Amino acid sequence: MLIVLNAYVDYILILSTEKIFKCEVKLGRRVLGAFVGALTSLSIFLPIKSELLSVVMGIVSAAVISVLSFGFGNFRLLIKSCAVMYLLSCTYCGVMLILWRVTGNSGIIINNNVVYFNISPLFLIISTVVCYLFVTVISKLLSRRRSIPTCTVNITVSGITTALYGMVDTGNTLHDQLSGIPVIIIDKQSGIDLLGVDLNSADADTLLTLDLSGFRFIPCSCAFGTGCLPAFRPDSIMLCVNNEYSFVRAYIAVSDSSFSDGFSAIVGSQSITDKESLLC
Repeated sequence: MLIVLNAYVDYILILSTEKIFKCEVKLGRRVLGAFVGALTSLSIFLPIKSELLSVVMGIVSAAVISVLSFGFGNFRLLIKSCAVMYLLSCTYCGVMLILWRVTGNSGIIINNNVVYFNISPLFLIISTVVCYLFVTVISKLLSRRRSIPTCTVNITVSGITTALYGMVDTGNTLHDQLSGIPVIIIDKQSGIDLLGVDLNSADADTLLTLDLSGFRFIPCSCAFGTGCLPAFRPDSIMLCVNNEYSFVRAYIAVSDSSFSDGFSAIVGSQSITDKESLLC
């Protein structure tokens, strides 16, 4: 029961962390992180007397869950994801204690900063849903305050034009290492709709059949890891920002995942300022 309880809670915590970081984790990694995190709850049985050691064990547990769920980029980014996971765990524990006090129940076991609630499945579901909704509301409010600038990205390949809803991200400084040309990242489904195949899993014969201009793999890093994205030069790219249309020179890189908030493309600010010609 202890493992099942904590696996369920850790799964909700991972979902909440995804909300805050505006990303989507694969189901397998999410389940793995939740299960391993649940196993660390067995430390409740250890005869540890030091409060400091208990806190350190909690931080290590959060770090393990973060690495398994979101990957490992660099030490500073690992600290950020670990801190969010640990703070969410503390928040969840606090909300559970409040709900438990309000309902007038007892039966809480706390040892080594691991909490076990002798509760009914219905109460567990209600409490975790309340916590998740709370995190979702906070995330939405923060997103509204940030007011992300948007644009329309019209990509033409082999005479076929696809319009994507994109966000302008100043943090996207990705560019081709050889030419210095900026890179626009599109999500996995948009890449499939545009080319008919998933570039991230396509074999060599398929790539030769597509005959994409300037095809290459571009190294990149994000909040949860490093890797390479398949990229190519389309026939043309037209951006529409604030009803202003312009052609831009850029590579199109295809991500292996989907984006949040309905966006299909991530455009760096360099692509906005480096315009070839203004149409209207």
